[in-house]
Amino acid sequence: MGKIIKWTFRIFLIVLLVRIFAPDSQIYQAVAPITEPIFEGILESLSDFMNDDNTQNAVQELKNEQKNVVDITEEKTENQENSSNFEDYSQVQEFDALLPCQSRIRHVTHLHEWSTPNNEYFKAKFTMLPREACESESYREQMPEPISDGSTKDYYGKVYLQLIRECRPKLDRIIRTYELIGKKYKLNYRQFAEMVMASVQEIPYVLVHPETCYKAKQWGGFMRTYHDEGKECLPEIRFGLTSPTEFLYNLKGDCDTRTVFLYTILAHFGYDVAIFVSNAHCLLGIHLPNVYGDYLTYKGKKYFFWETTAKGFLPGVLPNEFKNDFWNIALVKPQS
Repeated sequence: MGKIIKWTFRIFLIVLLVRIFAPDSQIYQAVAPITEPIFEGILESLSDFMNDDNTQNAVQELKNEQKNVVDITEEKTENQENSSNFEDYSQVQEFDALLPCQSRIRHVTHLHEWSTPNNEYFKAKFTMLPREACESESYREQMPEPISDGSTKDYYGKVYLQLIRECRPKLDRIIRTYELIGKKYKLNYRQFAEMVMASVQEIPYVLVHPETCYKAKQWGGFMRTYHDEGKECLPEIRFGLTSPTEFLYNLKGDCDTRTVFLYTILAHFGYDVAIFVSNAHCLLGIHLPNVYGDYLTYKGKKYFFWETTAKGFLPGVLPNEFKNDFWNIALVKPQS
């Protein structure tokens, strides 16, 4: 049956080419009484299809959907190279590929789609400069060890703060994208925070750790299970997290990588945010009105837990598996 279909298609194609380029030939004149009604029927069907209201509506919806994508790639920036030798790149840059600073790609652009728990749908293009991601990677690898009191919260609080300060100027395009989304959809204070959080919750979880995969498995528990299941990870990453710039460049990260990014973005927009750490997990804390649930108190304010690694979580909901953890605030940015 497959051969019959294949040869039928070949014959049809040959006749079509003859019809186009040699309609007066003896070959076509011989088969015209049979083929011409077939061609007329096909052309008529195509014409009806293109003029069909449903088809035109579908085309228009596609155009409208493309217009709804928030994209600032074309906006000129001071750091944008003008060389025609550079290219745009519209896929996720693999972490173990060439270092960004060795790449001739000017932009890495992710078309990102997400929705909030309230079923609000968003689509935007997140654009990063590979050179800036490389600079942040080099900074993280070479930055001096923080002088801390030996506690997890103090050590990582200082690591987070250094990465935030280094990356913040490099996130202007991302901040601008979020700002445009907020204005376009007229999001209020609470809705805007939920939109930003949902955009990160949508990104698939990828474990980041400072050891090789083999050594990480020896830690047992979640680490062993994760690697035994063959899931993707980023091994041998100093501090066990990537900076906000690297995260948006690769769209790969685990709990503290995501939380540090969200802290950076929401703090810029004036939100009263914190970073919570335990021995097993890292979460965002946020002080918002009319929120109830799990929280930590800092200077008389309630900072509600907000899970960053799974979709659908709202502020005040601490996952059950972490309710018995001992939590500390590693970093906080209270607003007056």
